[in-house]
Amino acid sequence: MASARCAQETQPTAPLLVAGFALAGLVIAWVLTRPSAIVLINWDNGVYISGFASGRAGWSSPPWNSHFGVGHQYLFGVWIARAVGGTTIDGFRLVSALFFAGASALLADTTFRLTRARTLAALCTLAWMTAWVMCTTTSCSRTTSSSSLPPPP
Repeated sequence: MASARCAQETQPTAPLLVAGFALAGLVIAWVLTRPSAIVLINWDNGVYISGFASGRAGWSSPPWNSHFGVGHQYLFGVWIARAVGGTTIDGFRLVSALFFAGASALLADTTFRLTRARTLAALCTLAWMTAWVMCTTTSCSRTTSSSSLPPPP
């Protein structure tokens, strides 16, 4: 029994662990970015959202700030969301959920490969996911909003 556990812990990959965290990341990000749960819209995304929703921005629009590839990724999400009856915001939520799922899976896989321990990989990934959730749904995100700046002298 101990040898079976040892052999299980030394496998080079853990596909169920990685797939599980990818699915969990997708669901968590999708649910926590719904309109009733979101605290605010990131100001960088606001420019893209308004441009795509109004039709004033598209594939050939110049990028906002230094986010050169982000707009195109969001635009793909918007196209997919609209094709299935969603909104511009749903497209942004979709892209965020897909990337959060990918990051969760990558972190779980990398941690497992480094430690060869599923439990440690799961705990590290959960801790990281919790940090994202806390910053997304609480005042962590508000620290960069203009309302938190002191009044001008």
